[in-house]
Amino acid sequence: MPTIKNLLSGGDKRSLGKSQIVVEQTRKAPSLFKEVYEAIYAEDEVLAMRAVDAIEKIAKKQPEWLMPYKTDLLNQLSHFKTKEHRWHVPLLLSYLSLSKQEVTKVYRQLTVWLYDDKSGKIAKVNCLQALVDLSLKYPELKNGVKRLLSEQKEDKSPSIQARIRKLQGLIQLF
Repeated sequence: MPTIKNLLSGGDKRSLGKSQIVVEQTRKAPSLFKEVYEAIYAEDEVLAMRAVDAIEKIAKKQPEWLMPYKTDLLNQLSHFKTKEHRWHVPLLLSYLSLSKQEVTKVYRQLTVWLYDDKSGKIAKVNCLQALVDLSLKYPELKNGVKRLLSEQKEDKSPSIQARIRKLQGLIQLF
């Protein structure tokens, strides 16, 4: 049977390879989660990108599986410099239960990535999504997130504009 690293390795960044197989295997055998999580820090960018994609898909449905790695994830935020990491890590952060200090740290980091042109449009959309999701869990963020959404209206990218419209409607409900 191929290892997690073998399933996630090879090819290039334009492909998710066999990451869906890893997601399915990990859901059936949760003990594999640690191995997949550790691969998000791999030097091999393809492996790391696919691992963080798999972790995000798993954690979306099983956020409690991510909680044992919360401290590590929060301490490693500066490690995530690639846009591929920034596509998924913002969403991972929104799945966590956070203390007041951790909320502040996450809010600041997501804001940095949001304004970093190296992040790319997908990462910016996911930062906005994560910020709104966090503001729904932590109401003290609501005014700051509304301000960020308003500021991002200057970005004329269709993907950013579409997400802002959706998120503004969501945040107005609460």
